[in-house]
Amino acid sequence: MDDVLVLLDPAVKALLRSFNRDDIVSVKSALIQGLKDYSTKGTEAEPDKQPHRSVVSASTGQITLFMPAVAKEVVGSKMIGVPPPWSSTPSAASAGTKGTAPTGVLTLLNAAGKLIGVINAEEFTAFRTSLGSMILYPYRKETSNIVVFGAGKQAIWHIRLALMSMIFRSFRSSTKSTMNTSHKSLRGRRWRYRSCRLMWQWKWMLLR
Repeated sequence: MDDVLVLLDPAVKALLRSFNRDDIVSVKSALIQGLKDYSTKGTEAEPDKQPHRSVVSASTGQITLFMPAVAKEVVGSKMIGVPPPWSSTPSAASAGTKGTAPTGVLTLLNAAGKLIGVINAEEFTAFRTSLGSMILYPYRKETSNIVVFGAGKQAIWHIRLALMSMIFRSFRSSTKSTMNTSHKSLRGRRWRYRSCRLMWQWKWMLLR
């Protein structure tokens, strides 16, 4: 196990949040290439060669998703657990099981079938989903307003990545850019504060 990469949630968060603009561009390029391979006949990653995902629903209300994927040099499988509705109640909090965000793990095997990585998938999934949304965004010449619907991890990562794309364009031009979040929960209000604070931190860093 010495040569197996194991990243728990704190390590994944620290790694992703340390990315600078060049890191984001590099990872996004890898994602774009993966999507191209998936969309091209004759590649190891083409859809016909991909196993179907499966879903298991427990009697408690929890849903577990199993999502395998095959590429030329690596085989991976992500297992995601979606907490049941009752996990967000005060009684669940007192039992230490409160939470509604999906959690899970990503396992990676190399071409020889050897385990090479075990990665907590919670932050990683939010980052990957948001990164996919940002593929076409840099082609915009300028941005006046951004509205983010929701207040969870994906909302935060959409804001982070959008700001990293905007920071060398709109914020340096005379165009005034604004960002708003739309949500409906008390938890969302707390996230909204974090979102706005993050936006102002980026502006401050730009002006230093």
